[in-house]
Amino acid sequence: MPPSPFRAQLKRGEGAAAIKWLLSWAPPPKVKIEMLKSIRRIMNLAIGVQFSRLRRGGSSRGVRWKPFAIQYLRKTDGAKVPAHGGVTRIRPAWAPTGQRRGPTRGTVLGKKRPSGRRITRSSNLMQDSGTLRATRAQINFLSKDIIKFGPTVSYAARQDQLRPFSFFQLPVDADSAQRSAFRTFEDLMVTSK
Repeated sequence: MPPSPFRAQLKRGEGAAAIKWLLSWAPPPKVKIEMLKSIRRIMNLAIGVQFSRLRRGGSSRGVRWKPFAIQYLRKTDGAKVPAHGGVTRIRPAWAPTGQRRGPTRGTVLGKKRPSGRRITRSSNLMQDSGTLRATRAQINFLSKDIIKFGPTVSYAARQDQLRPFSFFQLPVDADSAQRSAFRTFEDLMVTSK
């Protein structure tokens, strides 16, 4: 294996340069394509693990995702109503003339998501419909030298700004992608002989 600038380039945020170096020793086109696909598989796995670890907020892969924000702060009693609701409603302070105030009924409902569903205690961040997670590393373009992969949903760029998930710059990612690409290279070169 030649000396690897792969990890150093990724530390500096030069993922594209690192991939170019990896493919620079001119393996056959079919092998290059399989090497690129193996890198995509590794990144698909890394992003999937990140979604699982950060489903309630926290830190993973060097980024922090904020948890669900509270719905509102109730002025009457100062109660913080969480995104999933569940706080007992308070009695109405007023009633139309001639009517008595009724008893307290039920709890505050969860906040609505863009899909129309409500947030519950078991809801996961950025997994409202599951589409973003399902398309997290979908291949958008593939040639013998280039692979472009990432989510294809329209709101992915905005979500990536709020809670970063689609990046390829960590040394851990570099090591696993390089190992996978070299393993693919060796397997295909041995089987093609």
